Amino acid sequence: VKSYKKHLSAVKNVLVKSKLDDTILTIPTLSSRIDHINILLNMLQVQQNELDTLNELSQKIVERADQYNRERVQNENTDANRQWSGNSQLLENLRENLVQLQQQWEQLESVLQELEVKSNLLLEKDRGLDLVVHSRDQTEAKKHIVENLLEDKSALGQLNAKANALAKTLIKALREQKLLPQSLEEKLTHLNDIDTRLSDNLAKKERQLREILGEVQQFLDQIGELAQRIESVRKQVTQINPFDERLYQTERALGAAKEAAENCSIAREDLRRRVNEKYLPLQKFVPTDLKDGLELLDRLLGGIQSTMEDYQGAYKKAKTIRTDYFTVYDRIKTWIENAELTVSNHSIDPSELKSKLVLLVNEFGDIRLAHEQLLLNGNEIMRHCKENSDRTATKANMDQITHELEKTIALIEQKNHTVDQILGNWANFMRLYQSVVDWSIKIRALLERKLQLNTLHEAQLACQNYTSAVSSLANVSQNLSEMNHEFDQINEVCSTAYLKGKLHEAETLKIDIETVLFERNLFLHETTEEWQQYERKIEGVKDWIKQSYQALQSSELKSKPLRDQLRILEQMLADISAQKIKVNMSLEKLQVHFHSDIIYTDNPNIVQSGRAIVADLDKLNQDVFQTTQNLDQALAQIEGCQVEMQSIRQRIVHEEQQLRNILSPLHQTGESEKHEQECRERIRGLQSQMNQLNDKIKLLLRRGAPDP
Repeated sequence: VKSYKKHLSAVKNVLVKSKLDDTILTIPTLSSRIDHINILLNMLQVQQNELDTLNELSQKIVERADQYNRERVQNENTDANRQWSGNSQLLENLRENLVQLQQQWEQLESVLQELEVKSNLLLEKDRGLDLVVHSRDQTEAKKHIVENLLEDKSALGQLNAKANALAKTLIKALREQKLLPQSLEEKLTHLNDIDTRLSDNLAKKERQLREILGEVQQFLDQIGELAQRIESVRKQVTQINPFDERLYQTERALGAAKEAAENCSIAREDLRRRVNEKYLPLQKFVPTDLKDGLELLDRLLGGIQSTMEDYQGAYKKAKTIRTDYFTVYDRIKTWIENAELTVSNHSIDPSELKSKLVLLVNEFGDIRLAHEQLLLNGNEIMRHCKENSDRTATKANMDQITHELEKTIALIEQKNHTVDQILGNWANFMRLYQSVVDWSIKIRALLERKLQLNTLHEAQLACQNYTSAVSSLANVSQNLSEMNHEFDQINEVCSTAYLKGKLHEAETLKIDIETVLFERNLFLHETTEEWQQYERKIEGVKDWIKQSYQALQSSELKSKPLRDQLRILEQMLADISAQKIKVNMSLEKLQVHFHSDIIYTDNPNIVQSGRAIVADLDKLNQDVFQTTQNLDQALAQIEGCQVEMQSIRQRIVHEEQQLRNILSPLHQTGESEKHEQECRERIRGLQSQMNQLNDKIKLLLRRGAPDP
């Protein structure tokens, strides 16, 4: 044991010396820290024999020690081995991490050197580019050069990203080790500045060239688009028939063509001005591509002016009937479209839809008069048409508008009837919603009341109330189902945005209350069940105490041998302890429920009844214990009597041997008769003592208690 304690002390001393602490963070360099850790690891390896010897000694002690010392030695040995292994593993892991950090640092230095050389080369190439615009092709060539530089920069960016990733990990690790990577950070910052400046310069120059090309191309596209517009105006003018019967269309076509030609001229001048403003202040000349395009526009506009003058003199006839016809046609068409939008609008509630439908019904008379006027004008137009296509188109328009008008009127009347039904669905939905709200108010009032339960009967009544509340969820679910049905019916016709909120509110009320209600109901039932078990336990223990007293005082117990009585009473003491534990556990479980935020009680008898039964158990325990003490003392007295009786028997045997010697003829003397009489008196005295001791043993066995 002394050797064990000596080696344990040595192992603990090694563990203390090899344990890492904050002093390692004061070592300024990675290599120095690695050397320090190697020294600690080498010390553990050198002192490994101390740990091995300690393990051997602890094994020998464990094989011979008692339970307490065996467990103590095992715990000490296990703790020492665990700390030894932990220190070794921690040092090896830290050494591996520091070596990896050193390798990463060397790798990062190599990457940074390569990055610096390539970045400076790209900066030199970037400085040799200008942004003067001679033509689109020349600018496109400069853009390709910049794109190639950007590709080189992209490859360099990958290298820079790699360097930053390595540096981020490395710097973070170095800071965690309380090392100062200031030089590394400064070099990385310098290279990042170069990378950023290079990226910004190339991106800016590429963006500027792209913008320049875009501007040149935009101007070229505008020149080409304007040339197409001028050509389109020329074709539009040549396709106009000044003598067409649709005079309004002809007038509009001529006006549109004239306006388009003027717009083209204005656009040409605006384009010339913008081109000059863009390039002349910067480089004193216009790119050749744009200069050629502007000259082409001048030639095209000169040709269209003469063509327009030839088509201005033939338009002065036929307006009145056609104008009236199209005006009335547009009015009826607009009314039909508005009516269809109203009928098909699902974004308004039924009452608003009903109001709009009533307005449409009131407009039936005016729209039918307008339709009659349309038919009169159409027939007049058909009588004066010279072209069959115009006559056929007019007839088709009148038939179509008549069909659409009748169809729309019928649709409005049908929709009006449907909305009347939907209003009933709406009212039923709100009635169901109100019933759910009323239910929620009633149940919330129940849930917000903290239950005061002073008796088991009150707890059972509260369980019935909560069970009834849980049962009411079925009616609420049915109401929500009907609300969903009414919601679907209404949603097919009009907006249900308002109802959707009410439906969600009702469902949320039901879900929120349902969750709390189920939780409260379960908790209350658990409380009631615990209470019932507690009451049953109290009654059961009372009966058990009564039966225990009866058994303690029964003749059946007293008729058994004293040792059997003692065994039975010792078992009864164990049973009393078990009954006390059960009563206390049952009382504690019940009190947990009364200490919640849901249930409380003002009835002290609940706890007092448990404590009273525990007091009864304590009294029973005291009585049984006293009886066992009496039995122990009685057994001790009986054993004493038996020892004394054994001694008396030996003395009787000795006296009887003396008596036989006296009665022998070989030993007869003058005093033999006297000696015989004395010997017989001693034997009778000893037998009398034997009888007294035997009676005492019988008394002790019968009474089961010691003599005072």
